[in-house]
Amino acid sequence: MELKILLERHPMRQEQIFETFSSKKFNEQDLLLELNTLASQNKIKKVIYNNQTFWKLIN
Repeated sequence: MELKILLERHPMRQEQIFETFSSKKFNEQDLLLELNTLASQNKIKKVIYNNQTFWKLIN
């Protein structure tokens, strides 16, 4: 999935990720599963800022 590549450029709000990647093939639940999988592999991390959820690449 292109998600990790996109997060290498800049953090994204979870809402933006859903808007960008949601399709007939991937719904919000699928995207959350992918985000959590990448987080469990220590590739990305979830950040809460101003009551919004962001995802960013771990350096």
